[in-house]
Amino acid sequence: MNRLKLTIKSPPKNLCVEIDGEVFEPEKNDFSNYCYSVETEKETMKIVITRFLELETKFWWLWQILYFFVSLFGILDLKQENRQLKILYSAEVELNGDNFIDLIINKSGDKAVNILNTNAEIKETENKLEKSKTAIKRKKIIKYSKIVAWILIFVIVFLVIFLR
Repeated sequence: MNRLKLTIKSPPKNLCVEIDGEVFEPEKNDFSNYCYSVETEKETMKIVITRFLELETKFWWLWQILYFFVSLFGILDLKQENRQLKILYSAEVELNGDNFIDLIINKSGDKAVNILNTNAEIKETENKLEKSKTAIKRKKIIKYSKIVAWILIFVIVFLVIFLR
């Protein structure tokens, strides 16, 4: 019986971890790291780590309108530069008994994942951070929509104050 313990340190939001085609829900430890434990009879496992972007979902516009109002018309909005970065990582892990892998997800650069510590042999097939063209376009739409919304707010305030 082979065991794999995968730990992802400082994980981002919307992370999806697939091990041998099965999506696993993470267990958080005391340090807010994601921990995954898998037992199998196989000698190799395929690990795929991806991140779903909010700006690529079906109802992205509805969430952005909600965020706009909740953040007091964008004043308290979080300026996240990595909103458009996709994580694409896949690797084959050769197992022998009890194995552990400690990973950290990068927020910038070419590589999406760095391996901190392991006792397993890992063959990476893909490891990159990629800018999503769809997310970049939608981020521009959001930017221009906020400008138009602020102009409308100023016009409404002006009309209310001066046309009493």
